Amino acid sequence: MPQQNELNFLTLRSLCNRCQQESDRFFAQKEHDPRFCYELFRRAFVHDNELAWDCLYHQYHHLILSWITRHTLYAGLGEEADYFMNRAFEKMWRGISAENFDNFPDLKSLLRYLQMCTHAVMVDFARWKEQAHLWDRAKQ
Repeated sequence: MPQQNELNFLTLRSLCNRCQQESDRFFAQKEHDPRFCYELFRRAFVHDNELAWDCLYHQYHHLILSWITRHTLYAGLGEEADYFMNRAFEKMWRGISAENFDNFPDLKSLLRYLQMCTHAVMVDFARWKEQAHLWDRAKQ
């Protein structure tokens, strides 16, 4: 099992592949190692690595879409799930700087934050939509 500092030497392709494998093991309720996916997040945030972001996007888009489509607000929002997924990633990207990445000690904390970002963008959209509706009614 590689140590954390050994993960620094893995190629991005290897890291992405291992993250996928470990995620598959997690969803199959098998023993898994979350450090590979955590390292992808670290490279994305700390090193501003666009390819790591791309891998994370592909790795987690199904999970985020499931959060969105199961959300109680989703059916009434009138917007595609991909819209909210992209906004959630943007919110996360803006919310975590390279300097404060260490405040997220593990993959679980990062995914919890991503889930909160997903919820927040949906609630913000619902509020905006309600505000726009009230504004339109006031103009009539």
